[in-house]
Amino acid sequence: MDESYFAKALGIDRSWKVDKVLLNEASGVTDLYVSAVRGGTFPCPVCGRECKVHDTYERTWRDLDMGLTMCMVHAKVPRTDCPEHGVKQIEVPWAREYSRQTLNFERRCLDMIAEMPVNAVARTMRISDDVLWGILYSFVEGARKNIDMSRVRRIGIDETSCRRRHNYITIFVDLDTRKVLFATVGRSSETVKEFVKDLIEHGGSPENITDVSCDMGGPFIKGITENLPKAHLTFDKFHVMQMANIAVETVRKDMIKTKEEKTKWKIKNLLMYRRKHLSPAKAEKLDLFLKENETIGKAYILKEMLGDIYLMETKKEAEERFDLWVTFASKAVHETMRELAEHLAAHKEGILKWFDSRISNGILEGINSVIQGVKRMARGYRLPENMITMLYLRSSGIRL
Repeated sequence: MDESYFAKALGIDRSWKVDKVLLNEASGVTDLYVSAVRGGTFPCPVCGRECKVHDTYERTWRDLDMGLTMCMVHAKVPRTDCPEHGVKQIEVPWAREYSRQTLNFERRCLDMIAEMPVNAVARTMRISDDVLWGILYSFVEGARKNIDMSRVRRIGIDETSCRRRHNYITIFVDLDTRKVLFATVGRSSETVKEFVKDLIEHGGSPENITDVSCDMGGPFIKGITENLPKAHLTFDKFHVMQMANIAVETVRKDMIKTKEEKTKWKIKNLLMYRRKHLSPAKAEKLDLFLKENETIGKAYILKEMLGDIYLMETKKEAEERFDLWVTFASKAVHETMRELAEHLAAHKEGILKWFDSRISNGILEGINSVIQGVKRMARGYRLPENMITMLYLRSSGIRL
């Protein structure tokens, strides 16, 4: 075989040479043996000073397959004897430090991951998915080092699960660039502290954060208050309406308990929508149901009134409507609506802040849909770190 072809494929210079190429048909492996040219010098990995070879250390890397055979690169890697830094193993031109795969192999994996699930790429490339995740971790971590967060001013915070009811992660998004800034395991106040640390490492400052959109969860509020001193809280309007939908659904379950009634109406999904968004036929069905179920009807009307608050043109008008809504909801027949009124009244300032900031977690919901699609492709992630890595890859704008 022509050894010069393999030398070009590996990207080696005159300091290296391909000694031989052996094809083992029985094992289905092609072995490339590479060595350093005798008498040559190599730069110290620490300071770059040209040094003589002290000794060699044999290593092996997985390269791109040749036809149907796996290709392995074997080399005796020199160790330099630097007067200042002592004996150090040099970096080889065909692979990253500490990696057991060549750069060509890793690039092919990354190209495929952009289009295929990780498990499918692992099977195609004939490596374990753990090895493939290791490659992804390294490249994503390296790419994130180049992210500049010095201009981050407005962020959104949300949580999602890796698997159903398991391994929650918290996501921080730049609401201006619509890109994921940071993600970490958990959903406590400590996640905000971890974000601030990452923000500073990437040239940002907690003093620069002026607005934060999040839900009304106590841990997030505590974390923002303690770690982002100049940030104004805006409680996500979609979360507010979600709470109202959950309250209406709770009332429905409490009032309609028999199987016959549930079968008769099949109304659950209609209650989640605002009436103006329903077709005439569905709106008529909803009206009939609410007329025959007065308590649920009153809860639904309160939900509609809450949504109308966000249609007000000024914050003053919205505040008047909000206070009126709290008064009505506090006198509701069903306890659930009264509890909702009490909870929202306690967070009035953050809810009405939307009329100043006009920010919400709508962007995060879009990113979450990407996450759900990725989860379906991967059929769930065994480790939350895997999902975070894929999230950075797909939604943070990094370039590998």
